[in-house]
Amino acid sequence: MIGITTNAIMYQYPDADLDETLRLLGKDFRLIEIDGNRFVLTDKQLISFARAGKNYGIKYTIHAPVFGVNLANNEADARKRSVDIVKHYIDGARKLNAPSVNVHAGNIMLDMDPFLQEKLGGRGMFLENARKSLEELVDFGAASGVKVTVENMFGPFAVGLNVQEMKELLKSGAGFCFDCGHAYLSQSLDDFLEKMPNPDYMHLCDSNTRMDHLAVGEGDINFRNVLRKLKLKKDDIVMEIISTHEKVRRSRDAIESLMK
Repeated sequence: MIGITTNAIMYQYPDADLDETLRLLGKDFRLIEIDGNRFVLTDKQLISFARAGKNYGIKYTIHAPVFGVNLANNEADARKRSVDIVKHYIDGARKLNAPSVNVHAGNIMLDMDPFLQEKLGGRGMFLENARKSLEELVDFGAASGVKVTVENMFGPFAVGLNVQEMKELLKSGAGFCFDCGHAYLSQSLDDFLEKMPNPDYMHLCDSNTRMDHLAVGEGDINFRNVLRKLKLKKDDIVMEIISTHEKVRRSRDAIESLMK
């Protein structure tokens, strides 16, 4: 079963609360990735997720929040806060029997003097900070049977931008979430397909030179080629498409037809 993000239809149904979102998505999907930027996994939310899981037969994975979290932060206290936030989502995953929590490795600090950044170690410094954060999270997750994965990113200030940086991050013991849209935007899709180990799972969306999270067929990614090169089952794929319900369904059907 191909999965879907909880964000998939948030523009089509902007007023849908958590229960309504799960009811709508539960009609067509049995694997849902909870987006931590929208749902903070309060006790009330956890009850709703658990109830929907029972009612609709849904299983979950979790995407830790991006906003306010920087695992590469060079300030120790701020980085600890980021690690602690992700730990909260790992605890939530344990309570929901979700097997994994995915994270972004973080960003270069834009408020730090670039000359100081270079003096302290440049991108390598932030990469090392992120690796240390991931090591702590991997150990924390392992204690409760939750796997921590990290995804490749795009943009000059992101950590985990290319194959070399991702291989360094994976030395932490984290699993690899391959985001094909991010790889396309960073002009490194072929490089990732040729040089990275097979991912634990994939974030799937279409992308062009300007944006991602598009429905399949609205961008320029050759999914037949991507899926041919990767060894993935349907439940290794979570669609990070943000569109209409109909386009999300059609995207799922298009990918499933390529996997037959």
